[in-house]
Amino acid sequence: MPATVLHFVRHCDVENPDGLVYGRLPGFGLSAIGCAQAERVAAFLSRYPISVIYSSPQLRARQTARAIQRASPHAPLRLSQRLAEVFTSYQGMKVRDIPSTVNMFDNPKDPGDESMADVLRRMKQFIAHVRRRHVGGEIVCVSHAAPISILRVHLERRPLTVSALRGPGEPQKGSVTTIVVDDLSSPAIRYLTAYDVETHAVAR
Repeated sequence: MPATVLHFVRHCDVENPDGLVYGRLPGFGLSAIGCAQAERVAAFLSRYPISVIYSSPQLRARQTARAIQRASPHAPLRLSQRLAEVFTSYQGMKVRDIPSTVNMFDNPKDPGDESMADVLRRMKQFIAHVRRRHVGGEIVCVSHAAPISILRVHLERRPLTVSALRGPGEPQKGSVTTIVVDDLSSPAIRYLTAYDVETHAVAR
């Protein structure tokens, strides 16, 4: 079975003058910087034979995805809840009001908040779905920092901890994390790269 290439894009910079944890709140579209980033990432991805674009339902992701589609107009755009931002009851709070020692995974605010395991489960479901539907294709998947980081840490076979999500491998706004899925039953990385929209560097 041919390999399937998935380009996971973190949405671009967001207009957030009040410094809120915006989570899944409505609104919060791209800033002027974010719009410029989206055009650059779209130009980068236009060199690939993109067959379809999937996006998180959040506005910032949809705007990023639409910019990518303008540069690859043959690729249809579809929404997937599995790519959504992490659900957390911290949304709506100001970042400055949350102690630096608190994070949404180790310190959930409400029992219904998503855990890292919850996020990984839906990201794996997403991969299985698109792998079956688009065998051998190149797919753009616009999502958010935590879901992409959680998936990457898992595929690199590292412990799923908050500290593992941060650092050099954490996707920056507008970055592209590319994986190649060889095996449908147990996704295996043949290669994994990261594109930085600011420096245009591709790291492995």
